[in-house]
Amino acid sequence: MLGCPYDTAVDMWSAACTIFELYTGKILFPGKDNNEMLKLILQTKGRFNNKMLKRGEFSSQYFDHHNNFLSTEIDPVTKEVFFY
Repeated sequence: MLGCPYDTAVDMWSAACTIFELYTGKILFPGKDNNEMLKLILQTKGRFNNKMLKRGEFSSQYFDHHNNFLSTEIDPVTKEVFFY
């Protein structure tokens, strides 16, 4: 989602998520888009380190220049987009 280069850490993350989902039968991060899934990951794991965000090709789509998460939510009634 952030466009970081792949390494063994991604494989470990994927394996852990898969094991959780097989064990519980539930999707670990059931977001409907990348922004919502990143929000769920941040709520579970905490902030990403600055080094990782700097390496991410798409980090600027989700984080500001101070590495604060740019959450976007759509009002289900009016369909307006809100940025937090």
